[in-house]
Amino acid sequence: MIQRLPGLIPTRSRSVIRDGVVTTVATSASKEPSLYRQACDALATIDRNLAEAGTHKSRILTAMVYITDMSKKTRAQSRLG
Repeated sequence: MIQRLPGLIPTRSRSVIRDGVVTTVATSASKEPSLYRQACDALATIDRNLAEAGTHKSRILTAMVYITDMSKKTRAQSRLG
């Protein structure tokens, strides 16, 4: 059985659960220039989505991060260590 947790847009799901595997996605609601802030915002959304689906980030199998402007990557990387 597939369970879909509704998103803000009627045709999109916030998360999908199938056979105990949760698939979820998040983008930053913030459009400020700080890549670090945008990443924090998106990761907080992922945490909420996982909790709502009954799981948590320690059980993540895979993750993808898309950066639209690679020139911002270097600056964010230096802040994160």
